[in-house]
Amino acid sequence: MRVATAHDVKAAILKRLNDPDSVRWDTELSDDEATVVCVTFGAKNAFGAMMRRHTVYRAGRLSDTAADWNARCANRRLNDLSAIW
Repeated sequence: MRVATAHDVKAAILKRLNDPDSVRWDTELSDDEATVVCVTFGAKNAFGAMMRRHTVYRAGRLSDTAADWNARCANRRLNDLSAIW
């Protein structure tokens, strides 16, 4: 379940990017039920500069806000899915 959810989250992130081919995944983390998935990655912005991003999936939506990242991902015990990809 966690792997399928994380895969779907990454696919949704790719759809939002200006240059999906530029993405470099850093970490993919999830809670035991995969109700929260936290992803860090780098990708080019509209100006071609590489930017580091943090995205949280929760309750069927993606969020890039620091508040969501801090509340759901920072300093939490989550399962590392990075090695699976």
